[in-house]
Amino acid sequence: MFEVTLTLANNAPLNLTPFLKRLYVRIGIHTPMAGMAAPGVCYLRLDNSDRRFTPNNLSSPHYGLIVPNKPVEVKIDGVTVFVGRMRRLTLSSGQYAEREATIECEDLLSTLQATNITLPLQEDVRADQLIRVITARAFRQTLHKRPLQYLGAAQIAENDTVTVDDVTYRFKETPVQANDVKRLTTAATNPAQLRYLQLEYLMSAINGGQGEGEKYFAGTKQPKSFIAEWYNRGTTGWIRDRNPVRYYRLAETNGTEALDIGENKRNATYFGSPTLGVTSSPIYSEEPLTCLTTTLVFGQGVSIPPIDMRRRSFSLHVMVRPQAFSVGQRSIVGWNNGVDFSTDGLFLMRLYPDGNLRVFIAGVWEADSAVGAVTFGSWNRLVVAFDYLARTLKVWNWDTLIIDASVPLSVNIDHETKRMGLGWAVYYNGEYTPGDYAEFALFLRADLTGLANSSLPFPGLGIWLSAVTEGSWANTMPIAETSAALFIDSFAVVSGADYPALSLETGAEVFDIAADEWREDDTNALSAIEQVVQSERGMFWQARDGTLVFKNRYYANERTLAAPVAKTDDHHASHEATYGIEEIYNRVVVSCTPRRTLASGVVAKMNSVIRAPGRWGAANKPPEGANRFGITQDMPPHGTTVVKVPFVDLARGRITAAKNLRLPPEPFVDYTANEREDGTGVDYTAHPLHPDVLKFAVARSATDIEVTVENSALGTLFIKDFQLRGEAIVSYEPVRYVREDKASQAKYGVRELSVNLPLPVKQLYAESLAEYLIGRYLEPVYRIRRLSFENQRYLDANVPIVSIDIGDVITVTDYQLMITNQKYLVTGISYALDAHKTLNVEFSVRPLQDVTFWLLGDATYGKLDETTRLGV
Repeated sequence: MFEVTLTLANNAPLNLTPFLKRLYVRIGIHTPMAGMAAPGVCYLRLDNSDRRFTPNNLSSPHYGLIVPNKPVEVKIDGVTVFVGRMRRLTLSSGQYAEREATIECEDLLSTLQATNITLPLQEDVRADQLIRVITARAFRQTLHKRPLQYLGAAQIAENDTVTVDDVTYRFKETPVQANDVKRLTTAATNPAQLRYLQLEYLMSAINGGQGEGEKYFAGTKQPKSFIAEWYNRGTTGWIRDRNPVRYYRLAETNGTEALDIGENKRNATYFGSPTLGVTSSPIYSEEPLTCLTTTLVFGQGVSIPPIDMRRRSFSLHVMVRPQAFSVGQRSIVGWNNGVDFSTDGLFLMRLYPDGNLRVFIAGVWEADSAVGAVTFGSWNRLVVAFDYLARTLKVWNWDTLIIDASVPLSVNIDHETKRMGLGWAVYYNGEYTPGDYAEFALFLRADLTGLANSSLPFPGLGIWLSAVTEGSWANTMPIAETSAALFIDSFAVVSGADYPALSLETGAEVFDIAADEWREDDTNALSAIEQVVQSERGMFWQARDGTLVFKNRYYANERTLAAPVAKTDDHHASHEATYGIEEIYNRVVVSCTPRRTLASGVVAKMNSVIRAPGRWGAANKPPEGANRFGITQDMPPHGTTVVKVPFVDLARGRITAAKNLRLPPEPFVDYTANEREDGTGVDYTAHPLHPDVLKFAVARSATDIEVTVENSALGTLFIKDFQLRGEAIVSYEPVRYVREDKASQAKYGVRELSVNLPLPVKQLYAESLAEYLIGRYLEPVYRIRRLSFENQRYLDANVPIVSIDIGDVITVTDYQLMITNQKYLVTGISYALDAHKTLNVEFSVRPLQDVTFWLLGDATYGKLDETTRLGV
């Protein structure tokens, strides 16, 4: 007859039916004239005589398994009447109590009520679209991702496009309009680096607010609610993410300098006029392009800006294809104090004719590989890891460990580093190592395994694109490209749970602006939906199977034409009706609040200083001392701080909404950044040597903006006078549309009905609503509100009473009330069932036949006759 299932903490189902003494379920809309359902509830009273439901009972078979927020399903006569989640468990206390446990459950509307939200500004949207956005924000919707990836050796061409949903991003060498992404050329950037930067610029545009301005056109932006993120950055990006203090791809040049793409931006210097930009076969299997390298011959090398290497751990990575030689020795990389080798040759990697690699530390200790460990004429990826604390030295060539040695305690680098170099012996101008060089990276930590070849990523370079707020419909968003350099793969479902089924009727009203007054500190998802439903004059509820249902403003009127699913001929046990003064309204006031978009100006301003911690924030700064770099974990690539700034109409001092923000913030206009809080010290606002030290990413709603500040400098920076510019959206005092009927007022006195339309609507709609309402409630009408049934399994002889659902139409015949086959719409249902099989069912209903409706829309409105009104 009935069945109750609770999901346990281990996701196993628990049948509560044998212990059920009484259940009560209430769902749907029970308030007259309301269109919004209240959160549904279910109460389960269980026999707990053996204390199996007592949480503290260690011997209970359900100990630790009955926990809140787990799914609950209730069936009566095989029909699902409630789907929700457990809210709480309470027990009857005392030895002589009833020995009962009560499980209180709630439906998804309670989840909406408990979830505060804020949304991006919504423009020209219908009610169903708004509800989909709100529910997607409140629940964890299924998330799909689309990979956008580089293909082959082609580069992005001028006017190539990528379209995400309805926004097209165009690659232009000189951006001229919004959504133009700056296109890089091989003349300006090395092709290997270009691919990473080009996708990074595209990500910045899609995310709307990241980057430093040169990445995309910094005009008005309306970022979509999508995620653009790396799903594999290839080897170069992978190494950069590990924060090298020096990182050179040897063909990425600036005249005679090798560009440092590591954290310090200290360019190396070529000497001897080496040949730059030599085309080579691929180094990494995941990079299908040929790469550009630097070829060194005798008398040529790379001089690297030194960094103090005294008593610290380090790792290095070098890509070299050495030429064979017959006698002597060659130096690949090293550093010293600029004096001599015997006592102060601080570090040196030497290569010998037989392919043996020898590493020297402090000029007094050495470790050798086996013969042939380095291959001449082929690419060798040499990785060195020295742990100062553990006293270990390891060297790999690709994924082969070729040196594994312990370093004596007496061997230390005790002198200041004055010279560092690649391709030559830095302790004197000699021991040049001719060959091709592609990469060099230096890390100030002992990464004993992370840099080995087995850790390298192999798939190609690309980004994931995914929707984040629009709900399941947006996960099938169209993505297209017109570039020979890119391709788009199929969908990948990566996450998602708890997202409900939706049944949303197309809304009748299009709202110019929405979400502009939904603030996260005082707006929950249910109240936001209620504002939408009130403005549409529609209906919203959770069906018995858990589906969230929305009906537009025509729904109740159109149901007058629906065939009834059942009838009751004096079978109901009782009813509740109204026929009184509270049902009479002869003065109707419909209020709506207009919005206006102001001219562009400052819409958000921080009066306080933003403290942006660097890579060594106060909380995670390594301890001072010689071994501070002895850690093996990665140093974070940047410090991060997040601030949330509300949009404000500065002229009136009122919190407001905003759109068309100018992103990213412009240095010196929208902020300044300095080393000290008072604005003194080094000015990092637009530092010529460190232009990328500050990055801003934004996640905005209609009412505020969350700004993430990334500081890749070591120390803290202080950002003053931070502001954002855009167009403010302001709301004014409500406009009231009033309709009165003097004849009714003379008979019954003034009875006022106030209706608020929270979202901006058209004047014609507001006036037609006032006409409709005053025409319907001028005179008292006997309206049944509730029908109760006791122990009645069927209506109309063959229709099970539990099969009646919200939205069904039934007819009522009642001898005492003198009504015959009058249609009523079921808007809410209550069930009460006890262990003695007593079932009481109550339907909340609203009449469908007291007024006949013509659905003429908004073009015309007014009273046609005494029984016919326009439906709005």
